[in-house]
Amino acid sequence: MVLKNQRLDLKQVEQQWQQLPLDELPEYLITRFQGALNTAKMTLDSDYREAFLQQQKQQRQQHVLNQLSNQLQSADSMSLAQLQQAAEQYQEAQVNLLEDAQQDQWQQLLTTLNNHLNDAQQAAQAPTECHDILTTLEKLLQQSSVAPDKLKQLKKKWQQVTSQAADTADFMALQSKFNDGMLRLADKITATADRRNQAAEQAIAMIEPIAAKISDGQLIEAKTQINQLNQLQKQAGFNHPTLKKHKFAIDQLWQQLKELRQWQQWSHDKVRQQLIDDLQQLIGSGMHPDAVLQKLQLANQQWAELEDMEKLPGDRYSPRNQKQWQAFRAVSQAIFEPAQPFFEKRSEQQDQHLDRINQHIKHMQDADLQEDSPPELSKLVKTAVNHLKNLDKLSPKDRGGCAKALRHEMNRINNHLSRGYKQAEKNKQELIEQAQALKAVDDLQQAIEAAKELQKQWPKAGYVNPKTERTLWQKFRRANDRVFNRRQEQQQAQQAKINAHKKQCQQLIKSTRTQLKSCQDVDTLNQLRSQFNSDWQQLSQQGTTSPLEQQKLLEDFDQKRQQLNAQLIMNDIKQWQALDQLYGQHENGDLSADKLKQSLSDFLENTQLVFKQRPQQNTDIEALLELLIAGEYLTGLETPKKYMDQRMAYQVNVLADRMAGEENNKNVHDQAQQWLRRWYQQPKADANFMKTQQKRMAKVIQAVTDLAIINNN
Repeated sequence: MVLKNQRLDLKQVEQQWQQLPLDELPEYLITRFQGALNTAKMTLDSDYREAFLQQQKQQRQQHVLNQLSNQLQSADSMSLAQLQQAAEQYQEAQVNLLEDAQQDQWQQLLTTLNNHLNDAQQAAQAPTECHDILTTLEKLLQQSSVAPDKLKQLKKKWQQVTSQAADTADFMALQSKFNDGMLRLADKITATADRRNQAAEQAIAMIEPIAAKISDGQLIEAKTQINQLNQLQKQAGFNHPTLKKHKFAIDQLWQQLKELRQWQQWSHDKVRQQLIDDLQQLIGSGMHPDAVLQKLQLANQQWAELEDMEKLPGDRYSPRNQKQWQAFRAVSQAIFEPAQPFFEKRSEQQDQHLDRINQHIKHMQDADLQEDSPPELSKLVKTAVNHLKNLDKLSPKDRGGCAKALRHEMNRINNHLSRGYKQAEKNKQELIEQAQALKAVDDLQQAIEAAKELQKQWPKAGYVNPKTERTLWQKFRRANDRVFNRRQEQQQAQQAKINAHKKQCQQLIKSTRTQLKSCQDVDTLNQLRSQFNSDWQQLSQQGTTSPLEQQKLLEDFDQKRQQLNAQLIMNDIKQWQALDQLYGQHENGDLSADKLKQSLSDFLENTQLVFKQRPQQNTDIEALLELLIAGEYLTGLETPKKYMDQRMAYQVNVLADRMAGEENNKNVHDQAQQWLRRWYQQPKADANFMKTQQKRMAKVIQAVTDLAIINNN
């Protein structure tokens, strides 16, 4: 509705312009109006804009047609490379807006160009594929790094293409160019091998930090780092062996980032809609215009902040929700229009106040410093100070300029009025002499306190011009520095003692880390950690220790504990798999109850307790399907389209639990173990289900098992 009204206003403006005596108007004014009118039509009238752009495209296509026609007139004198370049250029051109006759002419000209190209290629007796290979080779040489297999591929392709080629001068030139390029490519591959390996290692090292950023909801940092990871992949080559081993983990990062971003977009849309609804309630509310403007500014600021949070590094397109944005603009305009007369009136008052300030600035500029009396000059300064205090009565755009002009004239007058420079300079010179005398004081603490007291007196000594102030201050500062440098010498002696204590801490860290590597069980690990904490506590009592070094070693303890626990967990999983297989055979009639009981005696009692309730349960297909969906969500695997609705419902439940704080204490490792325990506890007597879901089950079980072990490590 707003754009439609503006288009109607534009037509009225154009009609009013036509009623003017155009013959009497200057040419430049008519040109400016036509330019402004076309710009407004381009902005407000979509039909005019589309027609204008269509006309521009048609003119460009007509230019390309004429260019091709002119170039073909000298086709006989063009080289093979020039003909190839022309063919590539014009084959990609778009001529769909030309008339039918012109399009037919275009096709005839292209046919003529291709005939010239074929004749030139036959005359050169060199396969056209040679030029394509050389082009590919040049592109590879321009890249920062190249995969090793490219060398072999290009060599094999060149041999296939040139096996039947004649040894003409043109072909030998191409062969020489190819050989030289291959040598340069081989040198480049050798030189960049370490760089590719380093890029691959750096990419793998970023997986865990990025996953942590996504888990914490830090979208901007996660997107920035994942863009860096993608660049490292390009440098190393996507087929790099190290990257292939971690492809699943990298793909999972993108999937997790996508899901988190969708959730953020949904959440922000709710907030934006609330902003629109809140503004809608202000229409006709009779609120003060300043309050209305403040509400609009706050809403626009919140809207911009939401869009800034959604726009991540590397985004090619704006994430803006255009439908909501148009609704926001419409309600904002509906709120502002009733308040517009108020702001126009206030603008008039601000202009009047601006005139008064400008008049006073003019009086200050006209003041004669030699003839005018000091009281008169002082009054001018005092009035200027009052104007500075009331700058809020001006429009924000005028405040800076007025303040600058007022202060300039105030400084000019104050400089003339300042007659106390000599006394202030004398006072500060006395402070400098007192500071210089502190060098002879034996009591360092007394000298430091005296220096601090002199520094407090310095601002009270008076005002001098800036140049003299800098000179005096440098002398005063040097005199004080001599006192404080004596304290620095004492601090250096204390630092030597600190360094010796630091060395003891480093030796303890080193020896403990060596013993940590040889730990084979948790009890030994706990004893070593207890001993380290005791020794470290003693060192802490003797002096300052490094919490960072202590924390790093304690993290190594935790990592070692996780490795030992991972071995125990893997043993438990193997036990569960064996028990699940035995119970499955019994449930399908392949194993009698006696043999089952006999086989169970080989397992630990704690392991058997996990499956205690399984004989009394029936096969629950829905529970098994829900577990499969949970496992696919946990590991980032795709769910079959048949069960996509259940997958979406499960994801909504998980997000709801997270927002409620119910799963904040569960890490991926614990969830994977819990899933495996629940899966192996479930009866599986439905042969048809087990057969139809066999591949899916195997894929999910393997992924969850890997996740349990990988996250633990």
